[in-house]
Amino acid sequence: LDAMQPFSPTEESPFSLDTMARAVCQSLIEDHGIDRLDAIAGYSLGGRVALAMKALYASNSDQRSGLVTDETHLVLLGANPGRLPSVTEDGADNEEDRLAKDSDLAMKLFASADRSFLVPQQLDEGHLNQFVSRWYSAPIWGGLKYRSPDRYRDMIKRRVVSLKRRRRDIASVLYGCSPPLSSHDNYKATNPVRTTFVSGELDAKYSAIGRKWERLKGIARHVEVSNAGHGLLVEVPDQISSIIARVVNDEEIKEIATGLP
Repeated sequence: LDAMQPFSPTEESPFSLDTMARAVCQSLIEDHGIDRLDAIAGYSLGGRVALAMKALYASNSDQRSGLVTDETHLVLLGANPGRLPSVTEDGADNEEDRLAKDSDLAMKLFASADRSFLVPQQLDEGHLNQFVSRWYSAPIWGGLKYRSPDRYRDMIKRRVVSLKRRRRDIASVLYGCSPPLSSHDNYKATNPVRTTFVSGELDAKYSAIGRKWERLKGIARHVEVSNAGHGLLVEVPDQISSIIARVVNDEEIKEIATGLP
């Protein structure tokens, strides 16, 4: 995939959920010799890629369909499942605004990449730090900056380093995988008894989605981890590891919701 040149919002991004899902399947088979998956765990955008992998299998549009089966567990960590019935988040009325916002952010990252050759490194890092800090000030993060300052500073530092190296790739993904441009129905390909949705208690947006999806009986369980926001892998990595292990082993995981190790 080539993200060296910025794209116009009227053009198709070289990145899409289906493209990434196929690339992951191809890498697992050709690079790692894996021919079947017992489970797929994906965080945020990674969860949407996991859903796309499942949908590719269900539609038989991918010749590697043996890699993902109806028995493959899905563990979705704060991932947008699409347009669930009666869920208005990212619904049709909001799609134009969401696409415009994602496109604007992508264009700013492309512009930042071009400008980085012309400004001192310290100034460029300052711009990236401001960009990332605004991103992580959104409500879904549950005030991580104030709850866990050390984790927050470490996360910001690592994200700035990543953006310095790959901001064009990230910009392409940001626009190309914007929810309005992606399938709204991938969640329909899941096997409810093999699907677990995990959210942080302080992430009101995705906790509401998880509760709704569970009520619709589209998933086996919704696990809400206490005292955590959207940054599950940063805030509670051990608990997430336990959840994934217990899901794969068909073990009880209710106690994880209370924040116990």
